[in-house]
Amino acid sequence: MENKALLQNILDSEHFDGECGHYFIDIKRASNANHFLCITRLHPVIDHSIRRSQVILFEEDIPFFMEAITMLLSRYASGNLGAAC
Repeated sequence: MENKALLQNILDSEHFDGECGHYFIDIKRASNANHFLCITRLHPVIDHSIRRSQVILFEEDIPFFMEAITMLLSRYASGNLGAAC
């Protein structure tokens, strides 16, 4: 029952497989009806289990995250890494 409830709070989702694991990017609804972004990475570890890592961004922080990631990736694409440090 708990897994079904967790899936029902996903409003939209994208996923992809990378060389180092599986990635899920979800917009979810919290119990207080606010939205948040959840980025999840599933990856195997040495003992053959699966480790899950997550980053959660609350609705009010998403615009700041988008601006920061856009700026960072622009510097990466233009070869200007470290320009903001």
